[in-house]
Amino acid sequence: MGAKRLPETDGLLRDFGARVREMRRQQGLTQVELAEISGLHRVTVAKIETGQLDVQLSTVHRLAGGMGVPLSELLRS
Repeated sequence: MGAKRLPETDGLLRDFGARVREMRRQQGLTQVELAEISGLHRVTVAKIETGQLDVQLSTVHRLAGGMGVPLSELLRS
């Protein structure tokens, strides 16, 4: 059984996921395309975008690289 997340963490994950989705759509990418260029699975991208997955910094780095944006752009609040 995993550790229970704090409510603040859920909000951060939802906000982060919304940022990823918005940036992906602005670039005209599908979840599948972003997953492929980032080296991730499509389900992983979907879970990130819906705030269901607490991502590691290395995954954020891969997403930023896949979209060609600075890491800081995905991490802004």
